[in-house]
Amino acid sequence: MDGSLARIFHTLSTLRNECLQATKEYAGPGNLTGITVWVYLDRSAGKILGREVLGANLIDTTNWRLDSFAVTAKKKQRRKEGQPVIPRVATETWQALSREADAFAKLEPWDWMWDDQILGLRDPKTGEKLLCSILGALQQVHGLLVFRNQAGHRFLLTTVLEDNPDQMLADRNRGFDRDLLQVEFVSKAELTSVDRRVFSSIGFSPSKSRGGRWPLFRSSFPGCYPWYLTQAEAEILLYVLPYVRAFSIYLRELAQPNIGVLESGIAFLVEDYDTTKRPMNAGDLKWETMLPPPAMPVEPIVIDSVTLESLRQLPQEAECELELDVSYLAFPCMAPDRPYFPNAALAIERDSGIICAHSCSDNTDRQGKNALSSAFVSALKKLHCRPGTIYVQHQRVADALKSATSELDIELIIDPQLLLLNSVREIFEQSLRA
Repeated sequence: MDGSLARIFHTLSTLRNECLQATKEYAGPGNLTGITVWVYLDRSAGKILGREVLGANLIDTTNWRLDSFAVTAKKKQRRKEGQPVIPRVATETWQALSREADAFAKLEPWDWMWDDQILGLRDPKTGEKLLCSILGALQQVHGLLVFRNQAGHRFLLTTVLEDNPDQMLADRNRGFDRDLLQVEFVSKAELTSVDRRVFSSIGFSPSKSRGGRWPLFRSSFPGCYPWYLTQAEAEILLYVLPYVRAFSIYLRELAQPNIGVLESGIAFLVEDYDTTKRPMNAGDLKWETMLPPPAMPVEPIVIDSVTLESLRQLPQEAECELELDVSYLAFPCMAPDRPYFPNAALAIERDSGIICAHSCSDNTDRQGKNALSSAFVSALKKLHCRPGTIYVQHQRVADALKSATSELDIELIIDPQLLLLNSVREIFEQSLRA
């Protein structure tokens, strides 16, 4: 019960707030245009000293060696036309859902529950398992998460069962590979214009308006920015909320309410329980053991035979070492259905610290395979050699590269840190938000 879920969603809430502030009135990410970032390195110390964005020098480089390189990236700008469609939800559904969320917030179940005390439900229409987790024990993010489908179940169960939370949080993709519905309780300032219009149209205001109790309803899919609910999703949350409220009251009344997935499994509700007739009791729950579903197999990068042969003809430099990785860029981009987080691949030559290649995926490349392939090929062409070693940060990247590096006789090593590459990526994302 270490609050791993809460820490992840606190980070994501911070990201959402940064995006909200950057767009003033957020209705969806806009188009992309170019931005150039210059990064200054102290090679002897292996540190990033500063950056220059669009000619605005941020540090005094008089006494430092300047290794200049340009990173061409894409910057979000607002544009109304072509933005993702805001789903329509019936007025009566919004009214009922807002009332249920308000009752849930008044209960404040996070005062005695942890995020691994999970209630299992089944969608009454599809039979799909829904795993419900309450956030708020760490007093950072307050809300309810409803994990659905294999991707959602895997995210929740691997997070809760993780033996090494620090290692889990080191993979930046973990926080974006989630499939869930959520209601988060926030201050009114964190609502978008869309949220405000909904609440205004139904005449809703929370019974406890002070202290951040406005319900923020969102839907998330792997690799996508949290978006507004569809009618079907709103109905699922409306179905779930009364049962989770009854479950939390049941745990509060226990002499030892320390029931969690690590000790007991997941408590699935029996089908005939009715929250309107009586309080929940032990007989209404059936405990089941659930293991995380297997991850989707990683697709190897694809290099056409002509390009592969040209790379094979390059001389090999045993001393040349390359850092290469691909992960979600924490900056949402526009797509027809909903905003998404693009996969950004970077390749950096370790000795000089020069970026050899970079590539950013579109919304059709959700695993980042094409971005990784492009960065890999471009880096070798720019180096005019086959490096002796390529360092990657994650097993999924190693699996995607394994076939190509084997063909080219390049050693592949997993380095959980990749300090240089991650420092550059962090500066790059900060520049996009500036």
